[in-house]
Amino acid sequence: MRDAGHAVTVYEAGARVGGVWVLDPDVGGRGGEALTTANAAHSSIYPSLRTNLPAELMAFEDFPFAAARGWTRRAYPAHGEVLHYLEAYASHHNLSPLMRLRTKVTAADPLPPAPERGVAWPRWRLTTEASGGATSSPSSADYDALIVANGHFTEPRLPAVAASPAFPGLVMHAHSYRGPGAQPLAAALAAAGPSSVVAVVGAAASGEDIARELSAAAGAVLLCSRSWEGGLVRPVGRGNIRYEPMLRELHADGTASFAEGGEGGGGDAAANHPRRTPPLAAVIYCTGYRYSFPLLDACGAVAVDDNEVLDGLGSRGGGALNPLYGHAFPPSTAPGLTLLGLPWKVVPFPLCQAQARRAARALSGAAPLPSQREMEADAAAAASARLAAGTARRHAHRLGCPAQFEYMAKLTADSFPGDPAAASAHQLPPWRQALYEAASAARRADADGYRDAEAALGEAKGDADAAAAAWVERGGGGAA
Repeated sequence: MRDAGHAVTVYEAGARVGGVWVLDPDVGGRGGEALTTANAAHSSIYPSLRTNLPAELMAFEDFPFAAARGWTRRAYPAHGEVLHYLEAYASHHNLSPLMRLRTKVTAADPLPPAPERGVAWPRWRLTTEASGGATSSPSSADYDALIVANGHFTEPRLPAVAASPAFPGLVMHAHSYRGPGAQPLAAALAAAGPSSVVAVVGAAASGEDIARELSAAAGAVLLCSRSWEGGLVRPVGRGNIRYEPMLRELHADGTASFAEGGEGGGGDAAANHPRRTPPLAAVIYCTGYRYSFPLLDACGAVAVDDNEVLDGLGSRGGGALNPLYGHAFPPSTAPGLTLLGLPWKVVPFPLCQAQARRAARALSGAAPLPSQREMEADAAAAASARLAAGTARRHAHRLGCPAQFEYMAKLTADSFPGDPAAASAHQLPPWRQALYEAASAARRADADGYRDAEAALGEAKGDADAAAAAWVERGGGGAA
């Protein structure tokens, strides 16, 4: 934004740069309470967490990991190394003067456009509240545009599992997980003894890693998934992880019943007489997160339906709300409102950078967005294509590979209309996608050891290292 000539103010509720990468040992509630409490921790990081993407793949376009102090040069860094990288990025680009830390935006209200100043879209009045001082009183300020980058790993998304109020085990979401030795999980495991059984519900990246770590502390871990088809990774741990179907219900005797299938069998009989687990010390839901935009709740500028983010102020035939244009722009308020970082199953830092560039150049007039009608038509066509492909609505913002790289390439091309040379200078180099594919293959081949098997990344890792070395040799200029 600043590089495009805009005057920028960054509001950050936390005390430092880093967002979800700042480890917060206070989960904001006791286990299950933290599933719903408004005071739950912002971060989902736990002490042993390492990335499941290689460092140089994660890096922003213009600042390789090698430029940041504190990186151990492991291909898959620990969470603290990512935090140091973000701090180094902010320092390198002198972003601190733009930031107002410990300042929460509590409300955003649309204002009329200001055509006399060239602002043809809704403007915004932000209400903020500072913390950490002797007093905390609300204040407000008006802006020509609003970029919402509040993340989407804070509000737990819970599965439809019935639960008896008398279920004696601990129930928590991965958002509150801080390791098997942290409370309240440590107490639940101790009470159950060496034969403790833990159900981890959800077998994507978090479920896989948490199940592996728990296998060293629990007698058995039941890793539960809707389906074990489609290439899901199966961690081994210490040999005591079982692969099971989803849970259906938690019972007062401490057991849980399964849906059909799984290692223990299934079939027609399972529907009427579902298999049950042993008594469970804990159930940990690794079932993802809900999109949430509390600052926009009052004005209704954004809506969320089954985890698809929609334009809350723009409707189409039948009263249905319009989808977003390009996973970032509500057609009725763009470019005055941009929602940054919604896509998932992606490499987030370079993707957010491409989105931010697109928004910045749209606001400056260098690369205008299509008309509202054109954005609505494009978004509707994309939604229809997802429906025709059988994509569940809750997966509307899931990209994966190669879709995420195609998406970033389009954002970059659209940011430089009529200037293919400038667009080409900012396109991600081919080694990025190659490294992503190599990392995915390595994880599927060795779920337990891929993070320490750097050789499995092959030539793509060498290309990434060479690009980072070239950046340093240039003195920190140009794209990595």
